[in-house]
Amino acid sequence: MVKKEKFKEKFALSLYFLLVLFFIIYSVANFFSYLRGNVHPILNSVALLEILIFTLGIVFLRMALLGGVEKRIVDFFIGIFLVVFGLFPILVNLGLLNFLPMKLEIEPSILLLNLVLFFSSVYFVVDMYFGNFNKEYSKV
Repeated sequence: MVKKEKFKEKFALSLYFLLVLFFIIYSVANFFSYLRGNVHPILNSVALLEILIFTLGIVFLRMALLGGVEKRIVDFFIGIFLVVFGLFPILVNLGLLNFLPMKLEIEPSILLLNLVLFFSSVYFVVDMYFGNFNKEYSKV
């Protein structure tokens, strides 16, 4: 029974790793598409980038809670920042924040969203293999 739990945990970690590698590849392709000036409708979608950043924030929060918030406080705050950074513009565009006393118009830059996605993904991979995460879960 213990081997089955170890296999499930390793499988989940490998899926997170593949997801974050996809985010890195996507952000690099998006960055070079932005530099070339070719506006590809799939690559240069602000809403898709915001959803990917929100997803990465959820992954950061889950990993921080798995490893214990006391040990992984930086990942916890990065996850909260990414969730808010990804979700807030979507809520503004959908009109779900119209109850606020002021009118909000937020249109983040594609380049800024792309850089946030790239650097947070790279941080996740580096932390997964060289940081405290690897030391805590090397026995799994």
